[in-house]
Amino acid sequence: MSDWYSIRGDAAALPTDPLNMKFRPASVSLASLLVKVAAIWQFILGILVIWSAISTSQLERLFKGQELAKYSDGRLWFTGLIAIFFGLILWNVAKSLKEGDNTARIFVIALAVLNIVFGLLSHPWGIVAIVLNALVLYLLANSGSARWFADSTYEVKRPNAFS
Repeated sequence: MSDWYSIRGDAAALPTDPLNMKFRPASVSLASLLVKVAAIWQFILGILVIWSAISTSQLERLFKGQELAKYSDGRLWFTGLIAIFFGLILWNVAKSLKEGDNTARIFVIALAVLNIVFGLLSHPWGIVAIVLNALVLYLLANSGSARWFADSTYEVKRPNAFS
């Protein structure tokens, strides 16, 4: 009774067993990190726009002389809240992306393509957006990532085998 199955017992059938695990590719982790950075950026922008609406002095306005400077405070509040809400959505999408949700992958790919189009429309300043979104597209569309998302036995969503 000293064979490997008798020592491990039923653990050999669990997906958390090292022999059965499929590890997340580094490209998916990096894409998830980039989406989290975008979420933090959206959250910070939302707070800055709301701060601009709160400030009473024109000298304190963060967006003085820019496109948002001509909007009313109510519109700035609304824009800031939308940016914060979108940042929270992106944070949850990044978390789902790390867990292997194919819907999150499709959402991020569609968003990256849309951001590349907007980057092309704002050409000299949109180069950074084009490069970062092209990187996200490559990270999520390479063969290792596609295989990992297509596999139904990806990394287990449970924290451990006993829960």
